[in-house]
Amino acid sequence: MGIQEEIVQRHQAFWQRGPAERPIGSFWIGSRLPDELYTAARAIPVGRVMPSDIHVEDFLADYDRLHELHESVADDAFWAASPFFGIPWVEAILGCPVYYSGDTFWVEPIWPEWPAEISLPLPKGREWMEKLIEFTRALVSRAEGRYAVATTLMRGPSDLAAAVRGHEAMIYDLYDHPAELQRMLGMAADVWIDVARRQLDVIQPIAGGYVSNFYRVWAPDRIVFTQEDASASFSPPLFRRFLLPQDRRISSAFPYSIMHVHSPTTWPVEQWLTLDSLSCIEINYDNNGPRLPALLPLLKSIQGVKPLVIRGELTVEEIAWIKRELSPRGLLLNIATLSVEEARTLMAALRK
Repeated sequence: MGIQEEIVQRHQAFWQRGPAERPIGSFWIGSRLPDELYTAARAIPVGRVMPSDIHVEDFLADYDRLHELHESVADDAFWAASPFFGIPWVEAILGCPVYYSGDTFWVEPIWPEWPAEISLPLPKGREWMEKLIEFTRALVSRAEGRYAVATTLMRGPSDLAAAVRGHEAMIYDLYDHPAELQRMLGMAADVWIDVARRQLDVIQPIAGGYVSNFYRVWAPDRIVFTQEDASASFSPPLFRRFLLPQDRRISSAFPYSIMHVHSPTTWPVEQWLTLDSLSCIEINYDNNGPRLPALLPLLKSIQGVKPLVIRGELTVEEIAWIKRELSPRGLLLNIATLSVEEARTLMAALRK
């Protein structure tokens, strides 16, 4: 069996939660900060960033370098390129202005007050959509089948609402302007689905399927991943009322979907497990969150219903604990490391 065939076989079993002798191992090597991972980002001017400031061709060598870096580990996954994730693409496409400090990217709200007519996206976001598709096409052309291309980082409806209104204003909207907020969340979900579909229309399959960039999960059909980080400010009843319907719409629009959640704020998982359309849940194992033993009941509850991805800076001891305490069925570890040497050591521990 060839390497590609073995990867496909492991990932097909992952989605079916079928027999597996161990969890799947994939790696994120290098900084998690986009402007450190991609050297071309350092040429982006500080201050307001426009689509014309993003020179796609300058980034392409970084993707070749990262592909070769990950290939040298020989883990269980395809590596995938996606448009530079430092840019808040969907927020920019909605119409939010983008800024760069030299260290981080952010957007400013476009509606500090509710407008007379609620309509998204704003026309000024059109150029960002064109730049995103230009970036995706360039990656497909550069890859030439050597590596996969995937959708970029796309934040979910609560994050988009917080970007458009400002986080504090969005929280007051839950009580003061619930109808307007509900409508805006629906529009944000519509844009999210459209942006993902437009990228996927350009992306070419690899080994008969598609790959999720951050987690490197291969799927036999189109796959997306999303998040609701701003939902940490919602109560469970408000989450169920405002956000769960939009998450259902997004996950229903694609054959495969992954929901990202941080380990300190996992309370929405119970509601996501009720979504038949949601394919998988990813727990981001944060250093400021509970440690693995405390997460065991949650991880087992996910495994009882859906495939599970655990992403984070895992040690050899934590990998051994996971192999001992969790089922390998439908389990993928996306391990963050700073070097190839460390990744090889951790992959050996996973195979042991």
